[in-house]
Order: sequence, then structure tokens, then C-alpha cells
Amino acid sequence: MTTAAQSRTDSATTGGARSLRVAFYGAGAMAIEIADGLRKRGHTLVAALDLRRPAPPLGDVFVDDVAALADARPEVVVHCTPRDGDLRGELLSLIDAGCDVVSISGVANLQAVDPAVAAELDEAARSRGVRVLGTGVNPGFVLDLVPIFFIGGCVEVSSVQARRTVDLGVYGESVLAMYGMSLTPDAWDAQVAAGRITLHREIVQSVHLIAAALGVELQSVTEDKTPVVADGRVVGFRHTCRGTPGIELEMLGLLELDRAADTTVTIKGDPDLCIVMGGGITDRPERVVAARVINALPWLIDAPPGLHTPAELPVALPVPFAA
Repeated sequence: MTTAAQSRTDSATTGGARSLRVAFYGAGAMAIEIADGLRKRGHTLVAALDLRRPAPPLGDVFVDDVAALADARPEVVVHCTPRDGDLRGELLSLIDAGCDVVSISGVANLQAVDPAVAAELDEAARSRGVRVLGTGVNPGFVLDLVPIFFIGGCVEVSSVQARRTVDLGVYGESVLAMYGMSLTPDAWDAQVAAGRITLHREIVQSVHLIAAALGVELQSVTEDKTPVVADGRVVGFRHTCRGTPGIELEMLGLLELDRAADTTVTIKGDPDLCIVMGGGITDRPERVVAARVINALPWLIDAPPGLHTPAELPVALPVPFAA
């Protein structure tokens, strides 16, 4: 079996360019979006594994298991399986196969919410000489890296608030059902209480990323989940996470986007800062996810082995200019 590290070595000795050999673990809608961006940037897709789909959309490079994926000699694997799966087992299998991994499945700051699994992944990655990075829009960008960037414009900070507005109208029925859209308020509350509707559970990871950037030890982290209701039915949600002291993040999801509901970052300190981004920042959030994955690849493959967070990424990532 050829490992990712060996594949990089082979490429370097033959004078290969920075076009990378990329595989997918998970071949759903986001994988297709990321694959399109990878091809546009000149990367090569060499394998796609999806145990939930017998005939995945990336079927031209379909493989049956992780061993076959590793035999395709990817330099990096994009991990994009559903977040309700066995993320630990999937990542450990890729690490054991000697693959560098960038994941969009909610592991951007796993160290903060599941330190035991994070330590296990980190130790395994260091032992195999590979790298693992979690990224995406959230966690990994709008509600953590963007506030962290603007914190750098303050002499001191006393509080950080950020709200991301999400247009739920662009998503399909399965995603809307996951958020409990069209339920009655009572039914929605019951499913939240039972843990069947989790909304944006990774928002906790973003709170901890900001706290780490500030050097703040959190005393408590709490969450509030409330429905947005119209005509007796749920048409949106508000998910707030507060880290004491001084950090409050909110996801506001709406079936019909209120154009006054901007995405904002408000920092109290010296000086106060207020950053306003229209609506949900873009009508193509899936393209932002793809960009965060693709633009992180050159950094990832040269990073030290281990489990990394998006806060370690440089501010300036390599993006080509299209005149």
C-alpha cells in the first residue's frame, strides 16, 4: 500500500507541480461541489468512497473500501460524510492508511468538545506522519476565523458577538427536515428536547476557537435553541451559544431571508468594532465550503503531522486571480 507521504515524495522527485492527487470519503452533494472546484484548480481526482451510496455521483473513480482508496495514492483525502456517522472510525481508518485528511464533517475544533477522541486522532496522525484538518463555513470560517481576524484590530477586547444569517430556502427537503421546518412549535420543541433536532451543534467549537485566540479560559458554555414561527409553523430557527465570559455566537436560519437580517461581528474593546455582511454573506455557501477545503490543501500537506484546527491556517491562502 502506498501512503500519501510516499506519493508526495514520488511527485517531488519527478519535479511534479502543485497539482495534487485527491480522494473523497463521502460522495454526496458537497463532494460534487468540492470536486468541481478541485478540477477547476487543476487537481486530479483519483478515488471516491461512499459506503452509504452503492453508485455515488463520483462513480468514475469509485472504490469499495479504504484500502482501495489508499492504493489510488492520494496526496490528501477530503472527508465529507454525514455528521451522524462514525466520524472517529472513519478518520482513524484514513489515518491508519497513511492519508492526509481535510474534513468538513464537524471536527474543526474537536479538541474542545471531545478531547479524548481528539487526542486519539492526534496521536495516531503523528504516529503515521499524516495531517488532519477540519474546516468549512461553520465551524472554520464565518463565526470563528472572521471574528478572530478582526480581534487583531483591537488593543484589548471585552466581548465578541457574531451572528450568521442562513438562507434555508436554498436547501433540499432532507436538510429542511433535519432543522424541523414546517413542524408545529410544540413538535419542534419536543424534538429539540429529545435530541433529534440538534441544529448547528458545532457552534460550540467556534466559541472555543475564539476563546483560545483571546487566551480566555471559559467558565461556562450554554446554548439556546428557539424556533422562528409564522402561521403556526416553524419557518426558521435561532441557535445561540454563549461562552462566559464575553463570547456570544448565533446562527439564524430563515426559510425566507429577511434582507435586514445581516451577518454581523460586534467586538467591544479598544476600539469597538462592528462588521456587517449583507444577508448570509453569499447565496452560494456550498461554494465557500469548497473554497475553504481547496485553499487549505497546500498548507495542509506541508504542515507538521497531527490534528490541526483552522485557527492555525495563514490569513492569506493561495487563491488564483481571474481577470
